Amino acid sequence: MRNYFAILGLTSSATDADVRSAYRRLVKKYHPDAGTTESDEAKFIEVTEAYDYLVDPARRRRHAAYIDRPVVRQPSVDELRRRQEEYQRWAQREEMLARIRMKKHAERQAEEEFKNSLSFKMLRIFDNFYNIVFLIVCASMVVIPIWKYFHQEELPIDQRKPFYFFMIPASLGMLFIGLGYYYFYIYKPDENESE
Repeated sequence: MRNYFAILGLTSSATDADVRSAYRRLVKKYHPDAGTTESDEAKFIEVTEAYDYLVDPARRRRHAAYIDRPVVRQPSVDELRRRQEEYQRWAQREEMLARIRMKKHAERQAEEEFKNSLSFKMLRIFDNFYNIVFLIVCASMVVIPIWKYFHQEELPIDQRKPFYFFMIPASLGMLFIGLGYYYFYIYKPDENESE
């Protein structure tokens, strides 16, 4: 669309009076019958067309809005190519992340299926049985030496063992009980929950 304001030498904020005075001035200048060197029939027709369009206030407002609209710059070929490459990189990254998510989901499903299997349940039973046996053995390392110490009174004095002889295995047994309890009932469950 042609800029009728520019044809009349006006800005888009021109009033009705501005349009009329600019038209009168340009008609005198370009009228074919004026007989001046600036006479130009094509220019006269162009000025008249601009005046006829802008003299209507509603059309003048629409034309001003059209002229004053922000100019949208068409992207260049390089810009379009860069955007396409950027989109392809984004699409590849999203595709890779989707594959990773699907793989993790499949791994979680496989893990859930394994946890529901009979072999896993048997392993859990064996693991718990092993934990109990370990704690019983460690408890016996504490109880048996103490029991032996208090029942050595029946032996002659020269065959009796000193106190530390019984306390070393008992101390080791208490250490193993503490470590075993911490590992089996505190550390291991926390590790399983974090997975």
